[in-house]
Amino acid sequence: MNDLLDSTLATLSLELSPIGVLIINENGTISFSNKTFRTIFGIKNTPENIHSALFPATLKEVISSQKEEFTMYNKTTDTQHFYKCWHNESIDSNGNSIKYFLDVTKITQVYQERDRLENELSKVSTRDPQTGLPNKIALMQSLEPLVSRSRRYNNPLSLIRLYIQEKTDETHNLEKIMLTLAHFLKDKMRWADIVGRLTNHEFLLILPETEEQDAHTLARKLIEKINLLSTDHKHDPISYFSIKHGVSSWSKGDDTMRLINKTKRHLSQGKAA
Repeated sequence: MNDLLDSTLATLSLELSPIGVLIINENGTISFSNKTFRTIFGIKNTPENIHSALFPATLKEVISSQKEEFTMYNKTTDTQHFYKCWHNESIDSNGNSIKYFLDVTKITQVYQERDRLENELSKVSTRDPQTGLPNKIALMQSLEPLVSRSRRYNNPLSLIRLYIQEKTDETHNLEKIMLTLAHFLKDKMRWADIVGRLTNHEFLLILPETEEQDAHTLARKLIEKINLLSTDHKHDPISYFSIKHGVSSWSKGDDTMRLINKTKRHLSQGKAA
């Protein structure tokens, strides 16, 4: 077999390629375009030997641009199409440049649908994916019947809110810190208590049958143990954060959100490292 393809075979291969191909010479005149390229841009006739300045505005913009991605509206299908573009400048001694165009509409739509489904799933998911703890949705669901019980029987109910802040002079992975603290908190709480991740930076501890003073005492003990934990792990990300905590207890008239919001108002500074 010859080292070089026959020119007719090479031209036919380019013409039938599923990727759009456009070759332009150094003067800006099209030397070659294949069927896929013409289909993408809705060109019925082969535009060889036409100067790029005579192209339609949209085509001229795409050809002159160095963008690797672009979109075009398809009037026939009434849909937006997505394309990837690759550029090879001066591919030979004659100054010809070549551009490749690939329709990535279907795969882009798959990615968009994936993102949409992940977003929908996040709205109904009850677990924080990083720590495995109950997330805000689950915390609200768990807290609601406890608030109702306190409203009906006047049972004590307290919350502890822990706000985790990375130190400004260090850069460490917040998720590693939150994961370490999640394991620590689950290990230290009673079986009836609920530990969850309220926000990216916050844990919420739900303490049934717990008076406010007892919740304050527990919060102080947890902070002290976290201080010791960070001291024992000087080279671990756990030692590079500060922590605030807030305590609130159910009182007459409180609903779920009001009780949670009280913990936010009561946040006080307490460093843990």
